[in-house]
Amino acid sequence: MRNMGLALVLWVAACGSSSRDNHGLPDAPAADAPAADAPAPQYSGDVVGSAVPAEGTVFMIWVVVSGTPDYLYKFGDGASTGAHYTASLSGPLPAEAINADGIAVGLFGLVPKNTHITDGKVDSNAIEAVLLGGSRNGLVFRTKDAQVTGWRAAFPAGEVSCGRCVAGPTPNSNDTLEPAPCSELAITTTNAEGCNVL
Repeated sequence: MRNMGLALVLWVAACGSSSRDNHGLPDAPAADAPAADAPAPQYSGDVVGSAVPAEGTVFMIWVVVSGTPDYLYKFGDGASTGAHYTASLSGPLPAEAINADGIAVGLFGLVPKNTHITDGKVDSNAIEAVLLGGSRNGLVFRTKDAQVTGWRAAFPAGEVSCGRCVAGPTPNSNDTLEPAPCSELAITTTNAEGCNVL
């Protein structure tokens, strides 16, 4: 798999696009494929930066780099009020949000209040046009049958966990993720350095 930034501001610039509507945002149906095991239902954290809106819409985005082309998959919703947000997954993570190796990596995005992004594959350019902020640390899901090594093996199988970005040993090496408290899942409105794990 090729490198892709974990920071949402880099994800939306790197991934391919799908059809557009809803004021430039895609309206794709949720996957019909079998769903993964049920994830934890709710997350919350801080919204930080120099341009924190009074209210906003929060969404979860998952990066899939084992498809052709790579794509973003939106699944999960929430809202922010000032310096705090909450977001939840409405059910099991759809199979289309999971990479071929059984790993799914997702994070949180912030857009203006009342912006609607339908679950499913999304147009990265449309999201980038309205994006107010995103998280650097993210969520990691590992299927129960995933045979993985390295940082992926540090995350428990069959559940969604929270992960912290760990910089690689050299500027050209891949970053990794390590298990971390979910309280570290902050959304920043300041352009953040990416985390190249996929």
